[in-house]
Amino acid sequence: MPRNLDTFTKCAGPGVARPHTAMGGLAGFIISAWYFSGVLTIIGGLFFLVGIVLAAGPLGWCIAAAAIILALAEIKHWYYNERLLCIRDNECTIGTVISEPSAAFDGDRKLNLMPAPFTQLEIRLALMTHLDRNRSMLTDASNFTDGFHPSGPPTLPTIAQMSGNPTLLQDYMKSLVGTDPADSGGESNIYNQTVIGLVDTLLLPSNVDLNGNPKNFFERFYRKVNSVITDATTWNAIPQDHDNTVNWQGQNARSSAALNPMFRFDDNHTVLYLHCEVEGNYLEILLDDFIIALTAFTIGCTVLGPIGGAILGFLAWLFKKIIDWISGNDGDAGEPDIDWDDPNFTGYPGATETTGDVVATFGNWIMDTEHHQYFEIHPVRAYYVIARNALGADAPVLVDGNENQVVVGDNFDPTHIDADTAAGICRIVASAEAQDPDSTVPVTGKVALSYGMMATYGGGGYDPRRG
Repeated sequence: MPRNLDTFTKCAGPGVARPHTAMGGLAGFIISAWYFSGVLTIIGGLFFLVGIVLAAGPLGWCIAAAAIILALAEIKHWYYNERLLCIRDNECTIGTVISEPSAAFDGDRKLNLMPAPFTQLEIRLALMTHLDRNRSMLTDASNFTDGFHPSGPPTLPTIAQMSGNPTLLQDYMKSLVGTDPADSGGESNIYNQTVIGLVDTLLLPSNVDLNGNPKNFFERFYRKVNSVITDATTWNAIPQDHDNTVNWQGQNARSSAALNPMFRFDDNHTVLYLHCEVEGNYLEILLDDFIIALTAFTIGCTVLGPIGGAILGFLAWLFKKIIDWISGNDGDAGEPDIDWDDPNFTGYPGATETTGDVVATFGNWIMDTEHHQYFEIHPVRAYYVIARNALGADAPVLVDGNENQVVVGDNFDPTHIDADTAAGICRIVASAEAQDPDSTVPVTGKVALSYGMMATYGGGGYDPRRG
């Protein structure tokens, strides 16, 4: 929980979804000019346009305001309707929250999940082994020629050194990313290929849990999978993410192709994660503020002149902000609060998403055309707490609505989840989200217990751990 969260963006199909650099219209022209001509040229052009406006007199200000309104409207439409590429709707994933949900400028809340059934320790151990296996590749200067490492390959510690001091592994991965003066968020080719190799190792069908079940059931969130992304046009719109001709577990597993990982890797936690967004709409509110103020200015400008237009524009902006304040429309997704089914239970400190929670998210599976074209769940339409702590803390959780609570048994952690368990939990989530928000989803005791969970209904029920 919560369920039926507010959403503001819509994903677009291939040919419509595009990054800001491929926008059309007036806004696209300005952005293209910025990238093509450079900052100084654009600044010079702006001064030139201001000069024309001033020379044109009062009418020039009116025309300039109308042009800005058009550009802002184009940006708003692109951001909320053309930025995200649709892959599949009604997608469910289960994973461990790796950091406290944080707010972004646009009002969204970032909810980053390490998909089940992997744990941080398992990924760290696999990463250290993978780095050591490919030591010759990672110390060969000829593999560091893309400009991110002008001083040559960073020093790779030994497994013994990294095991004795975990910060060495973190520091090495940050060094492997490198720096590019032209792209502060860029990552070196050797870094991307290294983490792709790590994923390939973790997702091998031979990598199984203690019961012999394969652990690659969430493979689709790490890479393009033909059996999942079946539409050819959508497939072609997603960049190449790995090279099937390369033995990524073997020595010197480097591809000559330019590869783009579909997942994200957290260098501080040294784990793989799927980015999820609980949506706010602060950017939409901000753009609307400007559009409303400039529209009023344009109307006032044509009748009363620029000064009268400025007064009218300010009053329109002030009226809108008062309405936003009265309605509580601040655009912030807010903290992902958890609703408790049992109002008498107060034993767990806090009722917001926290690091270590095992949760299921439900929403649109998309590729962000910005931000290195990662896979995401965006927007998240609902999330469900499966376990309040990945280490097995004894705490109640709400799964599918105020009338139905599912409590996870002790010692529950992501490694207990296999393909069948994940599919069963996601069926419950999908069923709940397809019904009225106040509906109760019936689950038989046998099914609930097969997930290691106990169900209570109607705000009550008996939990032996609470009495």
